[in-house]
Amino acid sequence: MLGEPTYTRKAKFPIHYEEIYRYIGEDVSLRCQYVITGTSDVLNLPDPLWRLDNKFYTSNNSRREIFHEMIYSGNINDGCRISSILNIFSLKESDFGEYLCLATLQNYRNVGGKIVHFETIIEQTVVYVFDLKRIRPKLSLLYKSVGTLLLTQSYYSLYTNDFSENVFAIYSANNISVDKICPQLNTRYCTLVGYMLNKKLSNVIPFTSVSDLELTIGVLKRAIAGFCLCSESFGIHQVTFIRKIQLSNKKYFTSETVHQLQMKRRF
Repeated sequence: MLGEPTYTRKAKFPIHYEEIYRYIGEDVSLRCQYVITGTSDVLNLPDPLWRLDNKFYTSNNSRREIFHEMIYSGNINDGCRISSILNIFSLKESDFGEYLCLATLQNYRNVGGKIVHFETIIEQTVVYVFDLKRIRPKLSLLYKSVGTLLLTQSYYSLYTNDFSENVFAIYSANNISVDKICPQLNTRYCTLVGYMLNKKLSNVIPFTSVSDLELTIGVLKRAIAGFCLCSESFGIHQVTFIRKIQLSNKKYFTSETVHQLQMKRRF
């Protein structure tokens, strides 16, 4: 009769749980890290596994990338550091849920003091849990006066793994582009402040652009619009982020993410 399993490799599992919130159309990067001690054999260590519900993700496609890295510390007692990153682009409804990162260990059964390599025990241990939750769009309310010079960089943003310039934004008020509905600095206050800003900014008001704020993983694209609120502009304000995403076959597909804000007039 075979003896009890003897674990020839041990793992340090920093059991980790994290909730992540995203809009449909945004990107997400999930990073899983752990250490296996007692081995320097990075070539034969199994890759980590990613699972959503009961479906395993092991290969890349046009919207998903998986990267594994295994580094030997130089000391067998410190073992090998293993990391895995799952990138998902342009999230869909079906992408939301609980993602598990599983460490796969190969251990050998000790029989009579000898390790029998062909009688391996495969174990999959959950080391990281990421609960990816969808943000449901909610119409925010903002009160402003006619003649307010509006700079919108705090209102609209898009999380993405794309550092390229393939993201642009369209800003509209009541389905009309803001540079057409409020095409000029139409009050004395707007004219004065706008003149001072135009000296500092490369854009001439009114304008719409996208700026980058780099994060630990990925980048936050922010829609920046600068325009002087006119009486016709109160109502539903909308920013549409439009992205061109390149596929592995060098073709592109477009993705749109919409944010809305209700602008009411303060008298």
